[in-house]
Order: sequence, then C-alpha cells, then structure tokens
Amino acid sequence: MTKKNILHIFLISLLILLSLSIVNATETNTQTKNMETHTITTQESPIQQSTDDIQSQQINNPKIKKTIETTSNQLTETSKNNHSTKNLKSKNSYIINNTNYDDYFDEDGFVLDNTLSHSTVTLTGEFKNKTFYIDTVPFNITGKNALLHDSTINIQLPSIKISNITFNNTNKNSAIVIEKENTIIENCNITYNTTNDVKAIYITGNNSTIINNNIHVGGPSDEIDWYSDPDLARTLSIAITSNNNKVLYNNITTYSTISKIPYGAIESITIQGAIHGDKAENNTVEYNNIITTGHDYVYGINLGQNINNNKINYNNITSHGLAFADSIQIFSAASNIQITYNNISSISQNISDGIAISKDNMVGETRNNTILFNRIEVDGNYSTAMDIGNIKDSQINHNKISITGQNINGIIIINGKNNTIHKNNIKLNSLKNEDVGILLKESTDNQITTNIILTNTTHTITLLGSNNNTIVNNTLISKRKAGDISINTTNTINTLDNNNHFKTRILLNNITTYRDMKVNLTCQVLDETNKTVHGGKVVLKINGKTLKDDNGNIIYLRVENGVAQLSNYTIPENWRKSEYTLTAVYGGYQHYLSNTNNSTITLLKENVTLTYTSQTTFKSNETIKLSVNVTHDNKTVNTGHVIFKINKKTLKDPSGNIIYATVENGIATITYTLPPMSSKIYNLTVVYGDSIYERCELNSKITIVN
Repeated sequence: MTKKNILHIFLISLLILLSLSIVNATETNTQTKNMETHTITTQESPIQQSTDDIQSQQINNPKIKKTIETTSNQLTETSKNNHSTKNLKSKNSYIINNTNYDDYFDEDGFVLDNTLSHSTVTLTGEFKNKTFYIDTVPFNITGKNALLHDSTINIQLPSIKISNITFNNTNKNSAIVIEKENTIIENCNITYNTTNDVKAIYITGNNSTIINNNIHVGGPSDEIDWYSDPDLARTLSIAITSNNNKVLYNNITTYSTISKIPYGAIESITIQGAIHGDKAENNTVEYNNIITTGHDYVYGINLGQNINNNKINYNNITSHGLAFADSIQIFSAASNIQITYNNISSISQNISDGIAISKDNMVGETRNNTILFNRIEVDGNYSTAMDIGNIKDSQINHNKISITGQNINGIIIINGKNNTIHKNNIKLNSLKNEDVGILLKESTDNQITTNIILTNTTHTITLLGSNNNTIVNNTLISKRKAGDISINTTNTINTLDNNNHFKTRILLNNITTYRDMKVNLTCQVLDETNKTVHGGKVVLKINGKTLKDDNGNIIYLRVENGVAQLSNYTIPENWRKSEYTLTAVYGGYQHYLSNTNNSTITLLKENVTLTYTSQTTFKSNETIKLSVNVTHDNKTVNTGHVIFKINKKTLKDPSGNIIYATVENGIATITYTLPPMSSKIYNLTVVYGDSIYERCELNSKITIVN
C-alpha cells in the first residue's frame, strides 16, 4: 500500500469518527431538552376537555332555557397531509409563559418540534406581540391568568379547544383565526380598541362552537371590502364564512372608534358565503347579548350571500346607529332562515330596521322562512320593523312590534306570495298619516289573520298593486277609522272579512259599604287601545242574580262615553254575608265585542245600642223576665241573639242549655227562674251577637231580696 493510499484511509476514518460524535451530541441535547421541567404531568384522560352537555344559561327573556350539546372535541392523530385518523389521549401538559415561549415557538409563532403534540398548553402571565400557530402538531390551549397583548392564535388543525384566555389587542387583525373544523372557543375575553381592520374571531372552518365568551370590539366605521369574496365589513366581532357553526351564550359589544368614510359600517356578527362558490349555511346564533353602536351604518347580525338554513334565536340584539341601524339584516335572497324569540331594539336618527331580508330585491328565492315570537322596538325617522322582499311560503307570526318615527311602517312585504302574517301585535306612532302597520306591494295570495294593529295614522293596512290577499279576523284601529274601512285597498281585489270586531275590557271597582246604604254601581267600558266605548248596554248581577226593577224587569244600563252606572242602589238590609260578587256584563255593540268582569261588594258590620228595660229588683227563687231593646241609629234591629249573665255566669235552662233571646222588632226577652240567692246587688251583663252587626255588651245592676 502506498503512502498516498494510507493517507486517504486515515482521512476517511477521521471523518467517520467526527460524524458519529456529532450525532451522539445531538441526541444528548434532544434528550436533555425533553427532560426539562416544562413537562408537568402525565395524563391518561383525553386531551380535549370537551364541553359535552353544556348546561343552559339565561339572558333577559323568560323563554330562554335550553341544553346545548357540542361535539366532543378530542384531538386526533394528525400530520400536515392527513388530519383525520384515530382519536388519541393526552400524554403531557405544559405551562408556557413569556420567558419560555421561545423554547417551543419560533419568532413567527410556529412550533419548533413535536414536543407539544397531543398536549394541553397552559398559558400564564402576559404575552406581547406573540402568535401561536397550531398547524403541524395538535394541542389545546387554556389560560391561567393569561393576558395576551396584540397576539393571535391561528388554528390550522381540526378538533382544537381554546379556553380561558384574555386578549387585549390594538394592532392584530384577529385574536383567533379558525381554519379547520370542530374547534371550541370557550370562556375567553377578547377586547379590541383600534382604528385598523379587525375580525376578532374569524371562522373559515366548519363545525366550530363559540360559547360563553365576552367580546368587546372597537374598530373603524369604514367601507365594506367589496373587492374580497365574501365582501366583509372591516370591523367585526365574529366573522363566519363556513358551515354548521354555533355561537352561543356570548356577550358581544361592537362599537366604532372612528369614521373613515361617510356612511361606513360595522357589524357584530357576519355570516357570509362567497358570491361564487363557498356557502355559509346551517349556522346557529342563540342566547347571545349583542350590542352594536356607531356613527354610521350599524348591523347587529348580518347575513350575506349563500346563507340558507341559518338560525337566529333567543338573542337580545340592540343596534344604535346615527345614520342607520339594522339589528338583523339578510342581504341576499335566503331560504329556511329561522328568526325566533329575539328581543330586538333598533334606534337611529335617520334610518332604522328591526329585521331586513332581501330588502334590495336581490336575485334568487327567499322561501320557507320563519319569523316568530320576536319583540321588536324601532325608533327612527325612516324606519321599519320588518322590510322583506321576494319572500314566499313563509311565516311571520306572533311578533310584538312597537315603532316610532316620522316615515315608518310595521311590516313591508314587496313581491311576496303565499305568506302567513298571523297574530302579530303592531303599534305604530307616526308623524306621517300615510304610514301603516302592514304594507303589501305587488304581492299576492298572502294570509293576514288575527293581527292587532293600532296606529295613529289614516290606515292600518295598505295594499299597493297587490291582489288575491286574504285579510280576516283582525283587530284594526287607526286614528279615525276601524275595521275594514281602515284598510287602503285602492284599485286592488282582495278578501276582507270580520275585521270590524274589537276586544273590550270592563273596569269595575270594588265597593265597601254598609247594609241599607245607597251606592252607585259604576263600570267603565274601554276598547283594547284604552279608548272609551260608545254604545251598547250593561247588565249587572249580584251573586249571579240579575238586578231587576220593582216591576221585575231586567235593568239595562246604556254605555255613554265609556261609562254605565246604576245610581242610588240600596244595599238590602237582610244581606247576611260579608262579601258579595258584583258582575258587569257588556253585551257588545257594532264592532265592539262583549265582555264580563267581576268585583266585590264588602259589607261592614255596624254597631247596635242595647237598652235594659226590665225591673232591677227581684226575689230569690222568683221567675222573672229580662228584656233589652236593640237599636241601630234609632232604628229597631230585627236580627241577632242576646244572652244574659249574672256575675259572669251565663243563664241556662233546667237542662243546662244556654238561654238565647231572639231579637224581634228590636226587643229581646227571656224568662228565667232565679235559684236561691243571697240578698245583695249582682252584676247583670247583656251580650248581643250577630253576623251583620258588631258584638255589643251592656253592663247593669240587679238587686236580690228575700
């Protein structure tokens, strides 16, 4: 072997030895790092502390009581290319603070290695300008007194839970971004105060649950981002562009910090699919308190494109906007939308809507929607409780609407067909006579039934270019008209029937008096708007017996200026009960319905006067008579009983029974045989009792001689 070959072999051997040394050193460092004290405990339970069987909570609505079930949120074994294999159990929990953050995440927020895989990460203390990407290995994040300033959690793997974190952001666009399915965000506090675009929680993945969070977002009132798809507002508390998500039991407040353009917009919640492609369907927004306030255009909940089959139920929604306020807007055509049991308040100095659906007559079908049992209050110069276009086969029932303003309407239906508008209570207080409770434009085959519409305007319902609609069994009262004549049907053909009957109520006061006294039996008859009823008759009954005159004829009382009265009715002296039921029966008149009400006549006990009239000296063993006169207001009393006592002992007959003297014509007398008695003066006590007079006692003296 030449020297040259020997040198080559030596160099190769040296390189191999160096390589082995490096490998050993790397393994040693890795093992050392994995043994650091950041590993707290080993668990056998599933990593995901799921919110299965979350118990119900209530907001200010008595109907809100419901158990919410959320998907069990166990982490799955994942890789970057495959995110759905078997469920795994947690092995480790880690506590991460601002000091050791760099041990697990790089400067951009990506995990350094697989250390955190299938673990629970507990954040403690304050973090500033940090990002947490969950993208290559799955782990849950919870907080223990954790406060994240200008930080973001970005979820790019399925089945992740984020809980108990507080965010305070000004510069980050989002606090939480959800890009994959089955995420739970629970018990987090998110606060924004910024002049930059913000989507506090941005959901593009499906089947996520946002529950029991406090979200307080202040951002710019700015132009909608019309160049994106979907076109989102630039200030949003929650943005959903996906399907089957739930937003439950959250407190959400959104407000504008600055107006960047005239008539900019902010929204608390938006649900939007893409104009061409992706949908945002089957989402649920329930049991939330949502408050939105701003300088310009303000929306509580906005639904954009491709948003069928969404539910908005049991929420308190308040929207205040200087230029425009809309508590629930469904911008495009939509079907199978459910809006029920919400408390809605929309207030603006200009334009205000409670619920608007396809208001701008967007292309497409708006069908099979349900709007039930909502309480809607709207105040604004140009305002509508419901403004709906192109709606078909839908129900608008049992809603209570109160609306105030200058150019206002209760419910507007444009190009509607085959809808049911049933049992709504609509009250309109307008400065313009043309405003109405229900306005149909170019609409056919709709059923308007059993509604109560009260307006201070000329008409209750107006039909413009609308035919073949049925309007029956409604209570319709306008400023000067009622019933069918309050409906404006100019140049249309529709069915109107039985809209002329108005409910009445009777006010009947309780009476407290004495027997043999004269009283006025008075009742007041009002309609359901508390206006006095003119016309009709009232019959009075006492304990079910109709009052009649001296000739045996029923007494009919005419209702004049809302009052019916029987004057100077004498309470019979022989009424023995302490209470009697007075019933007033109004028989109805023209468009006023009959009604009945009861009150109570309470009779007080009066006092009597006892006067002893017998002699005062008697002999022992003598049969004597003892008498008293019983009077009331110098009138004889003809009811009650009297007993006598001598020295506090009640007088009895030979059989030992108490001797009662019945009062007749104002006199009560007994006959009694005195036993052998000592000669002296005795106390005589006379006691009167009755159900209609007060108990009375008289003390006197008698003398016994032998």
